[in-house]
Amino acid sequence: MSFNDDIKRLARKLAITEAKAVAAFCLNISRRVDNMSPVDTGLFRANWQATLDQPYTGATKAANRQGNIDHVIPFANAANGHVFYLTNKVPYAQALEYGHSAQAPSGMVRVSARLALQELENAVRSVQ
Repeated sequence: MSFNDDIKRLARKLAITEAKAVAAFCLNISRRVDNMSPVDTGLFRANWQATLDQPYTGATKAANRQGNIDHVIPFANAANGHVFYLTNKVPYAQALEYGHSAQAPSGMVRVSARLALQELENAVRSVQ
């Protein structure tokens, strides 16, 4: 069974549209990544960028210790039928993902993706 089939079955069972299910999934994983992001100056956290069909290639110099995930909502709402990207282009992003920070020794993206897929699988199993 494919990821798309799982989303469709869950959406039907919960009486929500497939688009809403995809948006909720994208938003959930984005928030988890943002919340797990280590914070020193806030630059890393401020550089999470959500896009559809192509990854964002720039970076901002503005720091934000509180997170910047609100910009994800319009992209998450339109994500159904598209490729959803959540990128961070600060030069040390890869080092942080692979354990360079004691605040997130297991990274953020890999952990968030694994947890989100587990939640989706559990949700689909619960409605079968």
